[in-house]
Amino acid sequence: MVESVYTTDLKSVGVSHVGSSPTSRTSLMKSKNIFLENVLSLEECQSIEIKFFDVIKNGWKGYKDDYRTNSISLYDPYIALGIDQNSIIAKIDQRVKEYYKDNIVYSHSFLRMYKNNSQLALHTDRKGLDVTLSVNIGGLESWPICISNVYTESDIDTYSSKKQNDELTFKNDHSVFLTPRGCGVACYGNNFPHWRDIFECRDDEYVLQIFYHWRIIS
Repeated sequence: MVESVYTTDLKSVGVSHVGSSPTSRTSLMKSKNIFLENVLSLEECQSIEIKFFDVIKNGWKGYKDDYRTNSISLYDPYIALGIDQNSIIAKIDQRVKEYYKDNIVYSHSFLRMYKNNSQLALHTDRKGLDVTLSVNIGGLESWPICISNVYTESDIDTYSSKKQNDELTFKNDHSVFLTPRGCGVACYGNNFPHWRDIFECRDDEYVLQIFYHWRIIS
């Protein structure tokens, strides 16, 4: 099993670093990103993928915001797709808590299928979504996720002035991860901006991701 914290040799898990390295162990730990192999089995991924495409065939077109991002999403996909999530979430929860020693509590999951010309703009997750795990369920495996190593307490979204003013700062020091099917990357999504560049593929290609979220309990 290949699992790596950001403070280890990134090249060993197919991760690259852009920009100057953080200057202290403290800053490294603050931006702790973790690559997790086999978060879900290939059979579990296939089951989710098949059921999701069945929902689309039955007319599901996603939420209003999906039209802007050229994607289709589903909130709490295990419940929506009729999949028993208890054992799966318990397994994932245990693995994530091995690395994040904060008092974290699982919140929910969210599925999104990205299509040609999709883009995940630079952003931070909203308050209460403190730790995020992004897992590749299916489709192409060549669309990397980028996570800034620059800490912020500001809410960063597509239209915020903070994003527009500091985007270069966030992007000049970041790590890049590729996630094969069933694998994922965890991060402090509320404090470290992350993004994916424009996704270019054939019209019949896609990337299917599930995002799992935890909140820190003070």
